[in-house]
Amino acid sequence: HDGEPSIGSGITNLSLTMRSAGALDALQQALYWLFLERLVIYKDVEPPREGSPQKEYRRAVLHVFLGADTGNTGCTRTLVIEKMLNGDWSVKKVEHYCIRNCCSSEQETSENMWEVVRALLPAELLTYPRQRWTRANFAVNGPGLLANCHCALMDVLPPWLRELNDPTKVVTQDDFNLPDVEVSDGDLGPRGYVPDLLDDLADVVAANAGDENDDAELPALAAAPDVVADQKLGDKDWKEINRLARVGALDFSTLQGLRGRIGVLRQALGPHIHYMSSLLKLSGAAWDQMSLERTLLFNEPPKHRLGEYVKATETLFDDCEALIFDTNNAWSHIPLD
Repeated sequence: HDGEPSIGSGITNLSLTMRSAGALDALQQALYWLFLERLVIYKDVEPPREGSPQKEYRRAVLHVFLGADTGNTGCTRTLVIEKMLNGDWSVKKVEHYCIRNCCSSEQETSENMWEVVRALLPAELLTYPRQRWTRANFAVNGPGLLANCHCALMDVLPPWLRELNDPTKVVTQDDFNLPDVEVSDGDLGPRGYVPDLLDDLADVVAANAGDENDDAELPALAAAPDVVADQKLGDKDWKEINRLARVGALDFSTLQGLRGRIGVLRQALGPHIHYMSSLLKLSGAAWDQMSLERTLLFNEPPKHRLGEYVKATETLFDDCEALIFDTNNAWSHIPLD
C-alpha cells in the first residue's frame, strides 16, 4: 500500500472525481472522441503476429488488468477490446486491423468503438483502499488498463477535467489530434487509411453540441453540473473537496512512467491476494466442514489449520520469489517508461 503512494492517491482522486453527476458519461464520450480522432483502419492486413512485441504487450496488459480476478465479465470485455483494438497499444495511434470483413462498413466500425469504450470503462472506478487489505487489485485494474491502452488515460483526463470544471468547454475530437504523428495523410502502411465517415460523424455531433434543443439526444456531450458543488454539509466544503480531487486526478495523469508503475503495482498485489484468499478460507466454518467431508468420504487424514497456514505462508514466499526472479511473467512486457 505504501510502495506507490502517488498511484494510490491518484486512483482515489480519480474515483472521487467520477462521482460527480454526469462525470462517467462525459469520460466515456471523451474516450470515444479520442478513438475516433486517432483511429487508423487497415483493410485485409494481418495484425501483429504471435510472439511480436506488440502482441505480447497487449496480451500482458489484458492478463494483468483483466485477468482471472475479473471472472466471466473480464473475459467478455477482453473479447470486445481485442477484436477492435488489435494493433500496437504502446503508441497513441489507434490501429484497427479489419480482417475477414469483421466490420461491414465504417459506420459499424464507429458503433463498435462505442462498445470498446464501454468495455474499457463500464462503470465508475473504485477508490484505492488504504484501511483494509482487500480489493486493492480491483481499484488498480481500471486505470491500469486505460493507461496502457494507447496512453488513453493520460491523454483523456485533462480535457475531461476541463469540461467538468466548465461545462461550456465540452470535449471534442480536436482535443486529441496528434500534430507529431500523421494519422490523416501520408503512408499508413498496406491499405491503411483514416475513414472519412468518422470525421463526418464528429463534425455533425460537434455542431449539434452547441444546440440546446439537442441536449436530450446527446446527454454525454455536456457534463451535468455538480449537484454538491455549492453546498456545505456540516463542516465539509464539498466544492473545495471536488476541486482538490480534480487537481489530484490531473496530477495523476502526468506521473512519470505511469504505465509501468501501475503495472508493477498491480502484479505485486498478486501474491498478497492469493495469500489473503487462503487465510480467509481457513478462517471460515466452511473449511472445517469441507475437511470433515473429505475425511469421511475419501478417508483422507484430517487437515489442521496450523499446518495449512504454514503451507499458505510458504506459497506466499514462492509467489514473491517467482514475481521477482521469473522474467517470463506477463507484466515484464509492460514498458517501465
